[in-house]
Amino acid sequence: MRYIVVCAGENHFKELYEKKDGDFIISVDGGYNYIREMNIIPDVHLGDNDSSNCEYLVNKEIIKYNPIKDESDLELAILYINKIYNKEEVVIYNATGNRLDHFEANIRLILKYSDMNLYIVDNKNKVFLVNSNDDYIMINKDNYKYISFFNYEDDTVITLEGFKYNLNNYKLKRFDNLCLSNEVISIGKLKTNKPLLCIQSKDK
Repeated sequence: MRYIVVCAGENHFKELYEKKDGDFIISVDGGYNYIREMNIIPDVHLGDNDSSNCEYLVNKEIIKYNPIKDESDLELAILYINKIYNKEEVVIYNATGNRLDHFEANIRLILKYSDMNLYIVDNKNKVFLVNSNDDYIMINKDNYKYISFFNYEDDTVITLEGFKYNLNNYKLKRFDNLCLSNEVISIGKLKTNKPLLCIQSKDK
């Protein structure tokens, strides 16, 4: 089972989504309009409904929030999932787009809910968190050419093997961008003592 969250940003859901049995789909406000175009019915719709019309949903859960609230619609979706979460993947679509403030807020959600397997994807990038581990974390070469790692804590020590640029127990400073635009050669091996934000990017 996966949780599929469709937001209202720049729409890449139609070209990227590959249905799997057991997918649990949540439309977030205007994201409902995108999935309705594909004749997909969400299992849950939530948001303040300032950019969607969910009147066609029948016998599905609809959660409407006051537009004046402390959390974003996406965070409310993550909180909804977190109540029933059991280590499944949570794949989030249409959460990048043109609003840099929203994108930064969404990146912060990945860090805030670090105990969940959250992935933000668009047509060129995949963003997720790599948690610390005493053993190596394996990263296979795939259709993403570049891979970058960013730390958000001091005293982050990272080891990379099987990459174009390898490191051995390198201590990343808070704003060190040394791990920008690396590449996996065949199978990359990563070890870190602190969480790392990982961004995989396609060349074209």
